[in-house]
Amino acid sequence: MMRSCVVIVLIGMAVAFAGAARPHANLTTDRALVMAQTEGFADKAMGDVLAMIPAGTTTGNEVLLGVEFVGNHYWVTAGGVTSASEQNYLLELDLNGNIVNQYLQPTTGTWGWRDLAWDGTYLYASEGGGVIEQIDPATGAPTGVTIAGPSGMPRALAYDPATDHFWVADFGSPIWEIDRAGNILHTYPNNLMIYGLAWDNTSPNGPFLWAWSQDGPANSMATQIDPATGLGTGDSFMGYTFGFEGYAGGAAFTAAHPDHPGVPVLVAMHQATPDTIVLYDLYSPVEFVLGPVSWTDECPTGGPTSGDGYANPGEVLHFTIPVQNVGVMTSSAVTVSLVSQRPGSLIMLQDETIIPWLAVGATRMAEGLKVGVRHDTLLGEEIPLIIDVHSAEGHNRFALDLAVTTDGAFGETFGAWPPTGWTVVDNLGAGPTWNSTDFYLADNMTPGWGSAAHADSPSGNLSVDTELWTPALDLGGMVEPVLIFEAFFYTISPESTDLFRVDISVDGGTSWMNLRTSQQMFIGAQPVIIDLGPFAGQPDCRIRFHLVADNRFVVAQVDEVYVGEWHICDYCFLSIDGIWPSRPPVAGEPVQFSARVRADCEPVYYIWQIEDDPLSIVDISHEPAPVFVFPAAGTYQVQLIVKSGGSVVKFRKEIHVGPPYDVYFYDDDGQLEGAVNTTTGRYRLILPDRTRLDDWYVDTGWFDDRVVTPEGWRVLSLHSSAGVPWNAYIVMDLDHDIVHGFFLYKDRGIYIDFADRPDQ
Repeated sequence: MMRSCVVIVLIGMAVAFAGAARPHANLTTDRALVMAQTEGFADKAMGDVLAMIPAGTTTGNEVLLGVEFVGNHYWVTAGGVTSASEQNYLLELDLNGNIVNQYLQPTTGTWGWRDLAWDGTYLYASEGGGVIEQIDPATGAPTGVTIAGPSGMPRALAYDPATDHFWVADFGSPIWEIDRAGNILHTYPNNLMIYGLAWDNTSPNGPFLWAWSQDGPANSMATQIDPATGLGTGDSFMGYTFGFEGYAGGAAFTAAHPDHPGVPVLVAMHQATPDTIVLYDLYSPVEFVLGPVSWTDECPTGGPTSGDGYANPGEVLHFTIPVQNVGVMTSSAVTVSLVSQRPGSLIMLQDETIIPWLAVGATRMAEGLKVGVRHDTLLGEEIPLIIDVHSAEGHNRFALDLAVTTDGAFGETFGAWPPTGWTVVDNLGAGPTWNSTDFYLADNMTPGWGSAAHADSPSGNLSVDTELWTPALDLGGMVEPVLIFEAFFYTISPESTDLFRVDISVDGGTSWMNLRTSQQMFIGAQPVIIDLGPFAGQPDCRIRFHLVADNRFVVAQVDEVYVGEWHICDYCFLSIDGIWPSRPPVAGEPVQFSARVRADCEPVYYIWQIEDDPLSIVDISHEPAPVFVFPAAGTYQVQLIVKSGGSVVKFRKEIHVGPPYDVYFYDDDGQLEGAVNTTTGRYRLILPDRTRLDDWYVDTGWFDDRVVTPEGWRVLSLHSSAGVPWNAYIVMDLDHDIVHGFFLYKDRGIYIDFADRPDQ
């Protein structure tokens, strides 16, 4: 037996069903787990620049050579201020490169001390002569303890705290390992121009010796060396390019930099202009992987449901994401973010959550992430999401496709024309017909993406009667089929002969039954949802979109057509009680619009449109309280479409925009007090002591010619009483030269008092 037809049309009205059951509420299929695919790996890698300190500029020294990092300070050797012929210094710098302490070196050589090393108590450096000096950081002076170096210039120095051994090199010399007595323990061949050495006892599979050398196209290269063999491990990177300059100077290592805690860092001096300390990342200490992603869903008006295996239109989805640290060290706080690649389909309700810490090898759950699926999202759509997992030590991105049901019988987005299997009919024989917006060079005025199907009747003596048929559709096996599409229809009044019809045929197009007829004018994009329940089980259905118009400008567009089962959540209550600007708008000045929207579910989606004629959109916003700037004076239409759950409401208001002001007036404190258009006399009064947005606009009006002068406005003073709401629209003609008083607008009346006209 044929069921009675129920048609749901969401066009400019809220639709609600009290106590309506959720379609397919009897389904018990659990949400299937979804695997996110790795899109990008850790963005921190060996050789990444973490920071640059222009020490030559901050210290005023142009000959900086060696560097060491102790506590939260840099220690730098300086071979002069403006040239190497000047006095040599030992400098202690803060994290920004500013001088904390400055000591004269007791050196006689032109360059003084070179690279520095640190043993936890003392600094070490050499100026040549085969002697390494121990330096007390409290005084900046040598202690008298020396170590015999293996060469004439122990230029590059590093210290191994585990063995209490020093490592030494001088440009192309061998690399030596020595003890405190100066005994050479190992000698390794070297083909680098080494200026600095650094001991890395933190990186995995270490320790390592890092050579900072004047090699490569940038004259600065870091090479990781295995201290057990003296051979390179194969890991190296070029330093930052400063042009022809930027030669490698001294080097140091730290894993305790306060700006990069736990990160192995090479602290390297570049002899550039200015001389610069550069921090290089030596390892990506964490890397994240995701386990199977799961989620629960809820209807906007109800609690969690059992789920049906897909994301459904109108739902709020709660994600649970297992995050595992497969790196080499415990991370700091891990931030997990959801990023929508299709903002028109999803609303991010809570797009970020934090895992306080994540140990090596551990897995913890990222919970609390929520997205809302737009109620008019097409069934069968794949919504791309990015899961961004990052901490101070590492960063990964993963791609996840969110399926919005896959049980549809048919879908078409008009990406190519003619669409496969569709039929175009011209009932006039030589009239305009359905075609692509690309063919007509028209914009897609629906909420759809890309191209749309378009038919119109241009102005003049040209009628149109054209049909667009879908291919044959099999509704067999469906219980609650629906037709969903995005529509745009516009006609100029009187519109009695203009029709945009949607029909269905179950006999191959021999006969048709009407599903929907639009005869009234409506502006803007509209989602249309029509219940095809009466035709469930029919094996050969066709849908047609039929435009009939005569001798007037008419436009119809269709996009994102879908026929299939609909698993939408219950409708919610939704209404717009009014929209208004924060003040009477004038051309060229920003004005904020607000609306009173009532809804008993979330998310609420806003579409604001400003139009200066029915087919010309000035501006669009999706903010609840947008700020618009009207380009010129005139009359505009402000339209607000609000969507939530399965409900849509629309509100339109005509707004008159005044001409721009050309003179502004301020009080003695510089607060804006008023503005005037000296041609029309239109004015605006402002109360600086009232707060709404950035200022409080009292109202606008007009003065006669005798008072539209800067002098007249300067003596104007307004006063407000605390707690009295200023919310007035006052238009007055004043016949005296000077206004001095105040306006008060209370609940139901206006009180105006002029100082020169008491009680008026």
